[in-house]
Amino acid sequence: RLLAALSSLSGHQLKQRSLLSRWSVRYCCYWIPLVSSVLGSTHAFHPIYRIAPTSPLRPFHSTSRLFLESRQDLEQLRVVDLKDRLKERGLKVGGRKAELIDRLLSEPEETDMVRRSPRKAAVAAKIEDDTEEREEGEEEKPKKRARKTKAKTDEDSAKKSPKKKKKQPEQRITEVDDIPKLWTEEKAKENGSYTFKIVSWNVAGLRAFVKKQPEALQKLVKDHDIDLLCLQETKLQEMHVDDPKMGFRGLLEEQGYKDYWSCSTEKKGYSGTAVFIKERGGKKKAKQASIGSFFSAKSTDAPKTEGKESSSLPVSIETLIPTSVTYDLGKSIDNEGRTIIMEYPWATVTNVYVPNSGQTLQRLDYRTKEWDKFFLEFQKKKQEDLKKPVIWLGDLNIAHKAYDVWNDGAKHHIKQAGVTPQERESFTQQLDDGFIDAFRQLHPEAKGHYSYWSQRSGARPVNKGLRLDYFVCSPQLFEEGSEVVVRDSYMLYDYYGSDHGPVVLELEIKSK
Repeated sequence: RLLAALSSLSGHQLKQRSLLSRWSVRYCCYWIPLVSSVLGSTHAFHPIYRIAPTSPLRPFHSTSRLFLESRQDLEQLRVVDLKDRLKERGLKVGGRKAELIDRLLSEPEETDMVRRSPRKAAVAAKIEDDTEEREEGEEEKPKKRARKTKAKTDEDSAKKSPKKKKKQPEQRITEVDDIPKLWTEEKAKENGSYTFKIVSWNVAGLRAFVKKQPEALQKLVKDHDIDLLCLQETKLQEMHVDDPKMGFRGLLEEQGYKDYWSCSTEKKGYSGTAVFIKERGGKKKAKQASIGSFFSAKSTDAPKTEGKESSSLPVSIETLIPTSVTYDLGKSIDNEGRTIIMEYPWATVTNVYVPNSGQTLQRLDYRTKEWDKFFLEFQKKKQEDLKKPVIWLGDLNIAHKAYDVWNDGAKHHIKQAGVTPQERESFTQQLDDGFIDAFRQLHPEAKGHYSYWSQRSGARPVNKGLRLDYFVCSPQLFEEGSEVVVRDSYMLYDYYGSDHGPVVLELEIKSK
């Protein structure tokens, strides 16, 4: 009954309609004919058993007499079906229907008996079709049209599928732009004003620094006639500062400077800041505030100053020295010795060493969510309570803009302390609250001016650095009508001994 039901269907129809599963077709088309032929059944050579290579069965060679097809059966098939059979047998597919049937019924040559993979057979058949069409003299225009159609299709697909954005290459800035000197002593004399110079320098461990460059600090204050020298990352404890053998107390006493130190009590040999204030002859020294476990300042008379004599100063001495020096930010954040606050008559100046987020960014949240926010509020409160501008300076551990790092855009920056998006955004918020980055304000397009270079990779000779050291000021200090005006800011590249370089801020203090 099954054979009778299937007898009306050709092999191609059976495949297209998927009436039977793979195994059912194999059962009907292989085993039933074989058993029937043995039993002498009249159905043994029924066309349904000769399902050609289009069926899920493995292809049979034409030499298999059991499955040999008759001309009558083949004439019932369409030309498309005949060509499909010829392709899968690796035979030529060109010609009329009668020629195709003859080719299927003819005994194959020895070369045609070689089994081909379906992919190779299809490629070979296509080549043969093209060859025959050329021989028959068919025109090439239809093919060209097909290519155009294909091109249009490709264009349409390109429009539908958006192109991937090309990644912007990282910048490479190692050349130092020339920047003009915006302020000179000649201009100060013309205006009858005084140039107040502040220098900030991260020494990356003062003990090692002094061993490598024993006269670097002395040379720096002498060459540039500095009024205030601020150091960060001294890595000293109180015992080191007070040890006479080490000589840190009074380090620049001969040059006319009074020193103040803030040391970490949280961790030994960690962080730490120091300031050296140029004192004036006959003036009472600034009083060092008590900070609990911190030591007291040495009570010695200030030496006479070299350089600018007090008698020739266009401004009063009281203007040039702080009225007090403190260390307290009002929180336990002070126990790492990161700040020294100096109260000048015209501004509050804070020497600060901002916490580094760490190699694995383990302190990133502490730095951006706690330290930065608290320190900003401290500065805003100072400015509001005392009714005078503020300046904070030092190693802020941030390369804020693209020009502040030599290879901005590098992939690893999202995981590198100092250039993470979180740190940059946090510093942006500080500036947006009403403060100004002095160097970038004065030199907005300057490239290649860095203050830090990694010692591990030998980056300083080739200037592969970052600008991590800043002077952040209140906007009033950039107004021409102010008593004190920011005039210039720049880096000093001729001083070594640390992985940082000194940075300078010049202010004009006008005479009253």
